[in-house]
Amino acid sequence: MKAVQVAKTYVTNNHIEISDASFVSEVMYKNIYNEYEPAYWSVKWHIVPRVKGRYFEIKIYNNGKIKPQYGK
Repeated sequence: MKAVQVAKTYVTNNHIEISDASFVSEVMYKNIYNEYEPAYWSVKWHIVPRVKGRYFEIKIYNNGKIKPQYGK
């Protein structure tokens, strides 16, 4: 899937440290029907053990903008 490849390339090129104890847990196209916010691909890594808030997400917008976000 192209979104996963773009996300992995972004992580590598920007030297973002993702734990070896992590895995891609979600790839979704979000905000499809939201007229107020643009749609984007979400690629999310969860860190093992899987605890609430221990994730890293990359949002890939259709215009090419990429936004990383850490779980809270």
